[in-house]
Amino acid sequence: MTLNRMFASILAVAFIAGAGMLPTFGRSTAAQTTITTQARVIHASKNEGAIKVSFDGDKKIEDLDYGEVSDYVDLEPGDIWVEMEQEGLDVTDYVYSAVYPYVPAGNSYQLVLTDELVMAQLVDTTKLPEGKARLRLVQSSATTPAVDVVATGSDLVLIHGARYPFSTDYVEVDPGTLDLQIVQSGTTNLVLEVPGVTVEAGMVYDLILAGTPGDEEKPLQVITASTQALT
Repeated sequence: MTLNRMFASILAVAFIAGAGMLPTFGRSTAAQTTITTQARVIHASKNEGAIKVSFDGDKKIEDLDYGEVSDYVDLEPGDIWVEMEQEGLDVTDYVYSAVYPYVPAGNSYQLVLTDELVMAQLVDTTKLPEGKARLRLVQSSATTPAVDVVATGSDLVLIHGARYPFSTDYVEVDPGTLDLQIVQSGTTNLVLEVPGVTVEAGMVYDLILAGTPGDEEKPLQVITASTQALT
């Protein structure tokens, strides 16, 4: 692990301990007796090949390539040790290794691997109002300035000031097909067109901005990760 990557790990743990993973969304209802703690990984680092991910030494995710979202894996709450390694290497060479302290039960989490650090986040799966969906933007592109997300046609700014390495608050939207534009924050300067985003009622969407503007091999793109909200 490089010094920069180690420092990034320390930053990520500090971020989680301070704000990222400690809040808890209530998942229990009178009819719900099983409490599930789960996490997924989103590969948004254009500098890494396919990775494998271990939780407490148990490999739960394998062959996750750039631009892909893993399935959720069940976790035991408490202190969780996460390791990410390059797939196919015979020797241990961690892309990322950190302990996440005091992870509470009953939540859905995601870890977003970026070029500089790992973003650790809660996914808000609390019950939605009837006929609504929930979405947010995760700004994982270090080479992109702060952006807004605009719903074209209505010119409605859904999301303001998304900057690396943070995610925005969730917004509730009506189901349907959204044509979105990502523009430089506070301007109409187009950064990326995102047409035909399908939104279903009762679902939670994380739109992960990844890649580099103008890069031919790994251009700026949106990776979509969806989760069923509680009912």
